[in-house]
Amino acid sequence: MEKDVPRISSYFISFVLALLFTSSFIFGQDLQKQITVPFKKVSLKTLLDYINKESKIEFSYVTEALPLDSTIVVSENNISLARLLNETLSKLNLEYEAISGTIVIRKKDLVSSKYLTVSTELEGVVLDSETEKPLASASVYFSNTSCGTYTNQLGFFKIKDPPKNAKTIVISYLGYETLIQNLNYKLGTHTRFLIKLNPLTKELEEVTITRKRDKLWLENFEVFKREFLGGTPYADLCTFLNPEVLRFKKGEDQLKIESIAPLKIRNQALGYQLQIELQNCTISNTDYSFLIHTKYDSLIPENDREKVRWETNRLTSYLGSETHLFKSIVDKDLWGEGFEIYKQNAKNEVFLTETHLVFQSDYSTPLTNLDSLLKESQGNSYEVLKKGKFLIKYTNQILPKRKRFISEIPFASSLIQIRSPSIIVASDGSIDKKSNYSREGWMDRLRIAALTPTNFEPEKSMEVIKGFYNAIRDTVHGVLMEESTHLPIADAEVFINYSTNHVKTGTDGKFMFKNIPTGSYNIVAQKDGMVALKKISTNHEQVDTLFLRTKKEPILNNLPNEDRKRYIDEFRNILINQGCWNDLKIENEQALDIYRVNNKTRYSSKTPIEIVSKNYGYRFKLFLQQTDIFKGTALNDKEIRGLGYFENLDTLFKNSSVEENRLEEYDQSLLHLSRALLSGRYHEEGFQLTTSEDNFKIVIPNYLASTNTVTSPIPFVVKFQTGRELRSSTFNVNDKPFSISGYGLASAFESHITITGQLGKIVPFPKLPLDYLAVSETLIGSY
Repeated sequence: MEKDVPRISSYFISFVLALLFTSSFIFGQDLQKQITVPFKKVSLKTLLDYINKESKIEFSYVTEALPLDSTIVVSENNISLARLLNETLSKLNLEYEAISGTIVIRKKDLVSSKYLTVSTELEGVVLDSETEKPLASASVYFSNTSCGTYTNQLGFFKIKDPPKNAKTIVISYLGYETLIQNLNYKLGTHTRFLIKLNPLTKELEEVTITRKRDKLWLENFEVFKREFLGGTPYADLCTFLNPEVLRFKKGEDQLKIESIAPLKIRNQALGYQLQIELQNCTISNTDYSFLIHTKYDSLIPENDREKVRWETNRLTSYLGSETHLFKSIVDKDLWGEGFEIYKQNAKNEVFLTETHLVFQSDYSTPLTNLDSLLKESQGNSYEVLKKGKFLIKYTNQILPKRKRFISEIPFASSLIQIRSPSIIVASDGSIDKKSNYSREGWMDRLRIAALTPTNFEPEKSMEVIKGFYNAIRDTVHGVLMEESTHLPIADAEVFINYSTNHVKTGTDGKFMFKNIPTGSYNIVAQKDGMVALKKISTNHEQVDTLFLRTKKEPILNNLPNEDRKRYIDEFRNILINQGCWNDLKIENEQALDIYRVNNKTRYSSKTPIEIVSKNYGYRFKLFLQQTDIFKGTALNDKEIRGLGYFENLDTLFKNSSVEENRLEEYDQSLLHLSRALLSGRYHEEGFQLTTSEDNFKIVIPNYLASTNTVTSPIPFVVKFQTGRELRSSTFNVNDKPFSISGYGLASAFESHITITGQLGKIVPFPKLPLDYLAVSETLIGSY
């Protein structure tokens, strides 16, 4: 879907935007009048009320911010109003300012004067242009930012330190024409405005919510909602609070959308309530054009985990977005931020090498010279990416095949076609209205449901996310002893089952795993063929003890060498049939003990079996649990059990085919689901949870819970879309509630419930370690 960004009209709603000078300029003569004060000592509140009554001057202040009960000593009983205010207010560390016939009282700024030049303040009063009465609760905000406020009862507003690139201000009030205007102000200054809004020329349509709406209106609304919110799961978490303000005009080839009042949307995915002015919105069969102005108001999270969920979604939306791209160009840090840009060739070419015909790609010209991409325009604006068509790769986001825009490119990729001479952006990556371009692919999915304000600060979100997850990390530790003697066992291997966490015990038999997400883990210890298994919960104060039993007599091989290959192949085929790597290779076949008796083959080993997959980049050390395979049993019924841990074959796998294979295995797996449940982001990750119970609820742990678990006491169904196919799995709760903790579940074998369907595979060991992290998860640092 393409996006056309038209030029803004040169005609604006009529308005008066006047710079106010000093308070004496507005009604200086009133302030110089003498006033008789019949008090020597009086409270501030009584004095202000008396001045209001005698001089008819209105005061504006925040009641809670002023010491209204403080006693004022009046030096003279006949004094000018200006001198009275100066003397009395300064003693209470207060200051006043006259704006449009009103005296605004506030606390003095206590910041040292040497820093005052860096502070920017915008103040003003919003009035009815005909009656000049103040408009209370008018909305005043900078377009597409979270910076804004509302006017008080006197029509007064104040915005301190607006985003340095914010220029377009929007002032709206129900029943009045919305004012949208670029402001000219300098950073570090105190600027005041008088703003008059024009009443609508025709009476505002009555806004009512009815249960029955016109069928055509509903059809048009569904089209608008789909195109406006975009194609991410975030769209399902958005609620239109006042859809009745929308008006649709259907032409032959396009749908035009207008609104009789600002459109309000509650975005429960990003934690914002949006107030949107639809300035120019059309949808056709081939493209769309949305020129809007949005105010972002942050919602209040129910708990810390919801706050982190919102920050994670915001950061995920920002990374790889067009705002992120343009900011990276301005900062001259494309490569560091993970972007690659390729320009479309003028024509496709075919040329001959010594042995092959080579076809040149449509986008084979990389743009690496940042100086050629960037040209400073005027003010704080820059021209980037001149007219043409460009392929954008965001290499920090590897996508599963079902989500790719171009199937051959594993990264989040987009095409941008620029029709204007260039795209004009500010230093924060926000795009100027004069830019005319269209986009396809990853960036085009990120519409209003997944857009962050232009003053969004990714570094702050990262701090919140990492701070949260660091706080719920703990230590797993214990001691390994011989069962009969209780003597410590040194130099034994200890690992968290199915993970990459493995250590060796010291001379005192102790072991420790640091920075592990709070939860319960299966800890395995092994030495000389002896294995101990125990479930341990993370707890700094607790030391768990594992015992190794006295070694039993080993099972001896009784096969001649010429028969071993056949039974080793059988062992390998059983593993593959149980869902293990298809390309697995057993590196130390000699460690496998095979014993044949009657109709049974027994497999065991004194040392771990080392199984390798180059496609997935792992070596898995499998500690066999004694396995008996009976002759004549179908291959599907043969099963091998074991414990083990993973090792990376190559730590330089980022952006390689190995990582692609890992991501394909992780996508929509049980580990993916359980981790999404732990973070509360299962809907955002594409999972739907349903049940027959009306009171169904997945219980998400609170911040710093003693055990980081997710529980559900009743059965539920998980659905997820794979291509055009909707798949599902049923989670049947047995005697214990469904429970997830720590990193999540790598296998259904670890849970206390029965899982049927796509997610219910039980394998001797999973293809991915329990602590696997996708590249994007590593970037966000959520686990």
